[in-house]
Amino acid sequence: MIFQLLSESLSMAFKELTGNKLRTFLSLAGITIGIFCIISVLTVIDSFEDQIRSSFSKLGSDVVYVSRFPWGGGENIDWEKIIKRPKPSLDDYEAIKKNVPSARTVSFAMEVLGKEVKSVSEKIMDIEVFGPTHEFDDIWQFDFFKGRYFSPSESHSGSAVAVIGAKIAEDLFGTANPIGESIKIDGRAVNVIGQLAKEGESLIGITFDESIIIPLNYLRKFTSTKKLLYDPLLNVAPAKGVSLDQLKAEITIAMRAARQLRPAQEENFALNQLSILDGLLDQVFKIVNMAAWIIGLFSILVGGFGIANIMFVSVRERTKMIGIKKSLGARRSAILAEFIIEAIVLCILGGLWGLLSVYLMITLVAYVNPDYVFAMNIKNMIIGVGLSIFIGLIAGFLPAVRAAYMDPVIAIRNS
Repeated sequence: MIFQLLSESLSMAFKELTGNKLRTFLSLAGITIGIFCIISVLTVIDSFEDQIRSSFSKLGSDVVYVSRFPWGGGENIDWEKIIKRPKPSLDDYEAIKKNVPSARTVSFAMEVLGKEVKSVSEKIMDIEVFGPTHEFDDIWQFDFFKGRYFSPSESHSGSAVAVIGAKIAEDLFGTANPIGESIKIDGRAVNVIGQLAKEGESLIGITFDESIIIPLNYLRKFTSTKKLLYDPLLNVAPAKGVSLDQLKAEITIAMRAARQLRPAQEENFALNQLSILDGLLDQVFKIVNMAAWIIGLFSILVGGFGIANIMFVSVRERTKMIGIKKSLGARRSAILAEFIIEAIVLCILGGLWGLLSVYLMITLVAYVNPDYVFAMNIKNMIIGVGLSIFIGLIAGFLPAVRAAYMDPVIAIRNS
């Protein structure tokens, strides 16, 4: 009986929907716009969050970053005092390598901007030159398109070798193989030994597509650490089986000794890890998602009112039919189910159109700008369909109750 009731209700719903095409279209438009608004916003937010977290994941979840600035921030931090802290230095790097036995890898890197780079036939300006030690490859794990990273011996001797980003390779060499070619950085010739795979744009600016990577000791030949625009990077990865808490404790001891801090003095450095950023991201996206839901629910609410209004009109138009059905013995539950199912079917169709519109939008964005790829995940699809069913149930309930409790005699007489 339940299957028969459901089948008949669906049949009647589709008959009414196809019999009043303009009304159906207007009703669908309200739900479609509402679902489009909320799912498109959620899709964009989720995609941004995934891209940001993916970018941060390149930093390494098990790495300690020695810096002047604490990543977590806070209300009681004296930023004026923190800015005056000394930058991470090569002395700090050597002290940690020597005195922290639980460290698997310790790397140091400097970054300079505004360099002129040219090949035989092309020249590009304002290029970022990144100078790490050879250990940085273990921290970052570069993805190479061609060639290789520089060796420990090339790093220690300061050899004139370079690894170039995908955009740099394209600008200087086009489609030709850059490996073995020579380029000049501010007039200094270096040999290209590697080309990185294209990474695309990053929401947090972590990309080497437009960078040139040379050994730190070669960069130091023409750049002073005191003239850097950005602080050097000092990164430490733990040995297998060593916790970050143990590693940070050993780094703290080594840094305090290297900087000759007395027992009563506070640290003039900060030890950061990726979990701090994860916590900040959780807070930010929690607020953003809440705002998105508030905006989207208002759009859904408007569509729900439209469906409820259409259903009341539908009940009024079918008053005689309702009276006849009830006089022939139709139960209230059957009449109730008929109109609720009609409202739900209407909302599901509108929701599916809304999801299709979101898919077309993100496909168009990906076609126009391939660097920004948005993906509509299963969770958002389920939310879209679930919201459609919920709005259909709520919007169709009162009209369905009104139809179910009609007096058959009055319904036939007033039709």
